[in-house]
Amino acid sequence: MRLGALVVAAALVAGCGGESSSSTDDDDGSEAAVERTVQEFFLAFAERDGERACRVVTKQAAEEIAARAGQASCPEGVEANAAKLLDGQRDALRNLELLSVEVDGDTAEVVTGPEDETFARSSGAPVGLTRVGDRWVISDFPEVSQQASGGRGTALDCRTGALASYEDGKAAPFWEHNSRADYIAYIKRVCDRLAAEVDDLASPEGRRQGERIANQVLRSMVRSGRIKVQ
Repeated sequence: MRLGALVVAAALVAGCGGESSSSTDDDDGSEAAVERTVQEFFLAFAERDGERACRVVTKQAAEEIAARAGQASCPEGVEANAAKLLDGQRDALRNLELLSVEVDGDTAEVVTGPEDETFARSSGAPVGLTRVGDRWVISDFPEVSQQASGGRGTALDCRTGALASYEDGKAAPFWEHNSRADYIAYIKRVCDRLAAEVDDLASPEGRRQGERIANQVLRSMVRSGRIKVQ
């Protein structure tokens, strides 16, 4: 579960304010409508179209993205961050996989995943949406650090790599008896702790710390009945 260098991602964006109409104006609250909103945002981000991206996020989030990017407006903030993406990252955003969609009344959560290794998204960390009138708008993104690191890594990289191993069938055999959602919950807990507690996972001591943390999380989830190891 190696922590690699973090690639700049659209998840930096905490949203942009949406008072204008958009292609989702006639959304009916269904999962399909939620999916369209998320796809619309990330496609607009890939194309560096700040105006379009900002139509499908909340006003409060717009103010946050402008402030974080040091820009005067949401569109300028989106475009400033999108300018940092590589071509491979843009392609991944255009084909972003939606791993799960959950709608609960006027709120929804969408978990996204990487289409390829060039775009490290935070699997298990949901994008939040809110229904405003007859439209769905994005209100919350996972927290992602923009900085690459040679020592202490990011939970984002860790989750992405662990999920890729799972998809390739490289996870421990007992995971065959547990759900994909259980695996995502497990790697989220492990990776969050690794990013917070381990300075250099590549060092011998760092590897020992990583193994200890992974085992602690696994034992806790087994005791709670969330994970089965037999």
